[in-house]
Amino acid sequence: MRSSGLAGLVATVVCGLIALALVAERDDRQLAFTIGVVPSIPAAELKSGETVCQSPISVPQSFDRVSLQAGAPGSLGQPLRVSVLSADGNRRLGRGAVPGGYFGPAEQATTVGEIAAGQKISVCVRNAGARKVALYGNTGSAALPSAAVQKRRALDTDIALVFLNRERHSMLSLVPEVFERASLFRPGWVGPWLFWALSAAALLGVPLLLARALSHSRDDS
Repeated sequence: MRSSGLAGLVATVVCGLIALALVAERDDRQLAFTIGVVPSIPAAELKSGETVCQSPISVPQSFDRVSLQAGAPGSLGQPLRVSVLSADGNRRLGRGAVPGGYFGPAEQATTVGEIAAGQKISVCVRNAGARKVALYGNTGSAALPSAAVQKRRALDTDIALVFLNRERHSMLSLVPEVFERASLFRPGWVGPWLFWALSAAALLGVPLLLARALSHSRDDS
């Protein structure tokens, strides 16, 4: 009776892990990366012709589209011009446009051209319309050390920016890259191998601990 219960538990866990792997493999997405800012509040208000820039932004993965949250309270959304510059502002790497007429706040995306990984950039948004528009983001500590700058003054908020790529990647295929990036923020003796080892320990250890707990509970009864 006990052996059949343990076998059933292990089979359930294994089936769950297989199902999770299948979901991760099929869950393909165009997300390249974000700067970690949740669009909860109006982070910058732009009058006609005004610009706000979020900089510096590290580019861990190439992208070709930028998405942001914009809205114009009481009126239709205004057209926006999005520029991707080098972090020092000396080179324009890409540009795009968001047409007006949207209801906001709403997510707006524009193609800016292929931007290579491994560099630091600045993303600038200009209000090309006739009325005021708001860009949404969060408090200024959300994307350190990046900051939003308007009229040469650092704001106490950050703009929510999402970077997309036309090439779709499954969540499962991104696991090695996640471990590689995570190993950059660690002591010198830690590498991607440690994250693989911890993952393997979790996958093997959890079923064993559950089986042991079930065995002990049956012994107690």
